[in-house]
Amino acid sequence: MSKRAAFTLIELLVVIAIIAILAAILFPVFAKAREKARQTQCLSNVRQIATAALMYAEDWEGCICPGGRSGPDPNRWHEILDPYMKNQDILRCPSTSLSRGYGISATVGRWNNTRKLAEIPRPAGTVFFMDAAQCDQNVVGDTNPKTWQNYVTGPTDWQVEMPSTWTGSTGRYNSDDQWGNRRRRPIARHNEGLNISFIDGHAKWMEIESFLGIPQNGIDGWPYGDPRNLWDNK
Repeated sequence: MSKRAAFTLIELLVVIAIIAILAAILFPVFAKAREKARQTQCLSNVRQIATAALMYAEDWEGCICPGGRSGPDPNRWHEILDPYMKNQDILRCPSTSLSRGYGISATVGRWNNTRKLAEIPRPAGTVFFMDAAQCDQNVVGDTNPKTWQNYVTGPTDWQVEMPSTWTGSTGRYNSDDQWGNRRRRPIARHNEGLNISFIDGHAKWMEIESFLGIPQNGIDGWPYGDPRNLWDNK
């Protein structure tokens, strides 16, 4: 009866090396696929949040939900919209551990004030909700939006500040105020981009530099009135 030959040490090492090579090739592919799935779920979240906000507007004669307001709860958009969302889980971006991963554009959902849908001249070109977070002081002056996620300290209070406001002012990202408003930034969580929804209810992913116009146009981003500027009132 013949004996079965055992693996030699060299053969075993070759097999281990092949497995290691395959793992090195496949793990990044699996990681990218996992992040793509999270990005898709996040996109669904911002679309559902926009839908809830539009339902609110229908009930309030076309008035957009305020981003925040003085007084007792509910006094933030995510609390005010709760009856329309039904599911608070859509406030959580699957790519972050933050309890709330999104903010409303401060040019649309204002403090103690509201705008009407009819006042928005380009609903399909005006951002509504997006991936966002509160950052620490070190983010001020950083001209690379891809690195802003390194400064994240928590969810935004309510809003997301843009390089300029609907009045066309500039220099917003070069300074801060006592409330830390200008440290509430859009965050590139998904493959150097972020998910955003628009006033007309549609949503999409955008590369963050293309979205903001940084560094193409400096830290002030796309200028007021530029067709690529998705946050200013045109």
